[in-house]
Amino acid sequence: MSLVVEVGWVVDLSAEAVVDELRMDLRSERPLIISGAWSLSVASHLIGQVADSTEVVALLPYATEAPRGLRHLSLGLNSSFNPFKPVGDRTSYAIFISEVFRGAFGLNSAQASALKRALVRAYSGNKEPSVEDVISALEIESTELASRDAVNLVEALEAMERGRLGAACKGGDLEPRSAISMAELPPSYAAAISMAVLMHVLKSGLRGVVAVCDLDLLRGFLGPAYRLAVDLLNKLDDSGSIVVMCAGSASALPLELRSRSRALMVGAPLTAEDARDLSVLLGLRALKLLNSRERFAYKLVSSAGVVEVPLEETVKITVAAEAKLPPEVPRPTLYAKLGSKARMAYEVLSFLRDGPSTRDSVISYAMHRLDVSSLEASRLVNALLMHGLASEVVGADGKYWLKITVRGLSAIEELEALEGWLARG
Repeated sequence: MSLVVEVGWVVDLSAEAVVDELRMDLRSERPLIISGAWSLSVASHLIGQVADSTEVVALLPYATEAPRGLRHLSLGLNSSFNPFKPVGDRTSYAIFISEVFRGAFGLNSAQASALKRALVRAYSGNKEPSVEDVISALEIESTELASRDAVNLVEALEAMERGRLGAACKGGDLEPRSAISMAELPPSYAAAISMAVLMHVLKSGLRGVVAVCDLDLLRGFLGPAYRLAVDLLNKLDDSGSIVVMCAGSASALPLELRSRSRALMVGAPLTAEDARDLSVLLGLRALKLLNSRERFAYKLVSSAGVVEVPLEETVKITVAAEAKLPPEVPRPTLYAKLGSKARMAYEVLSFLRDGPSTRDSVISYAMHRLDVSSLEASRLVNALLMHGLASEVVGADGKYWLKITVRGLSAIEELEALEGWLARG
């Protein structure tokens, strides 16, 4: 299997003359870093030449164009991927995802720990838990969280059930020759899902090309979890995958990645400051700043010198019209947040509408009114707190008191109004 690609032409800048044609074996030049304004086009130029010869997974978080020869997948439009689907050891994957979410969404240690426990619980009962399954498990595991922390965490997960993001997280398997776009998704979610995809690729044992075409997105939206991305890329390289990384600036990448890279393609530094940094990095006196009208990138390959690389015309990502997201049917808040527990939640919130009550009294009321165990009643109360429908305070008597929130009052009034309208109809 040949993975030798035509890169471009070695040129003598002083004489402005072509010296030789440059070819590269991707297997011997891995990992490869491509930086600058034209990094996606240069990556497409290389990947397109091997797309028919080996497996290729290209992550294009916010690109609307992709290399030729690959199937174009746009999460939320014509494909989906469940980031909560475990791969490898389930506990290890739960820890990994909770740390990724901690970085992407600014979770504190208590929130990340609760999410990890919820994932472990969900994995014990389901091989591929949905977002709803994870939220249900979180209702049980969030008892130690402060009310606001619980609400913020569950709202971050609930967003993964709605709109394009909801369609993107339904599930699905990775395809061996695909370009995966996340242009329809919010950047923090795109970064988190990219990490889950990379972990699945690592565990799949793929020996082909893994292209991450926007390291800047991961660096900008993963926060402290960016160290996990660097670690993943290193593990993919160690496993035998041909890792291709694209970034706006090579000088901004961690030294750990730059020092491991066997080939660095410097394409069109975006700023004069970046050009100066790269000159020092590569030992060059000067680098040319390309403008948008020029159609060449520049590369340093060991002693080969400066190389002109023709910029590949990428292909517009298109998806089948029938894959568009169907219109959502709005649901009352209680059903949207609590599903089958909505009616029970209504009964408890109606009780609290008459006035605050101690936690023990609310649990006792739920047990007798709904004919459930004390454990089920306690979990229902926790769910109300986690979704911000009720709040808990410590009274002057030292007891925990519950009261309905404005959100909880609106939720039961919404349900009453809807049921009243249906009864009149």
